[in-house]
Amino acid sequence: RLKAELAQLAHGVLEEKVRHFDERSEKQIGGLLAPLREQLAGFNQLVQNTNAEILSLKSLNQRITTEAANLTRALKGDSRAQGAWGEVVLERLLEMSGLQAGRGFQLQVVFKDEDGGRPRPDAIVRLPDEKDLVIDSKVSLIAWERAVSSGDDTGREAAMREHIGSLRRHIEALGKRDYASVPGLRTLAFVLMFVPVEAAFIEALRQDEELYGHALSRNIALVSPS
Repeated sequence: RLKAELAQLAHGVLEEKVRHFDERSEKQIGGLLAPLREQLAGFNQLVQNTNAEILSLKSLNQRITTEAANLTRALKGDSRAQGAWGEVVLERLLEMSGLQAGRGFQLQVVFKDEDGGRPRPDAIVRLPDEKDLVIDSKVSLIAWERAVSSGDDTGREAAMREHIGSLRRHIEALGKRDYASVPGLRTLAFVLMFVPVEAAFIEALRQDEELYGHALSRNIALVSPS
């Protein structure tokens, strides 16, 4: 009888120990898993947000691709479209520089010269001491686009020579406008000729080392977005 009672007592003690162990283990595991569960929930939400952002980026990329294709088609053979695009790039750069449209700079201001002409600078930056800085942005990049898209070296070199020739012709035409003599325009002695594509600017100067000096001799400074 004593053996039976001892066995029953031992079994009861074992059950109680097992129950306590299970409860304590469940609490410990729960404590370990709770942060992981929270992290998994946060990760799941992050994945959902990321998927939404990926879809948004995909849509944005498709729209940008379409707009870029439209812009490329417009710039390939339309000098007027190129001029308008150059003005937009210039305007954004001036605004990013902290200048305010209408005060720090003005676009497409029409003047009247002594011969009855109506010169219209692309942009005028208003400087201290009542001075104006004229910026011209109507640079043709048709030949440059052909140079970039050409599939052979011969075509690329021919288009590049044409691009440099286009810049030189624009320099000559810009030098003859003589903005300094326009009444009401308090311009400096030189004009900035803005090339909106950095690569078109750098490559032209690399292949024609006299281009910059050629422009300066006509009181024109070649500039790029940077």
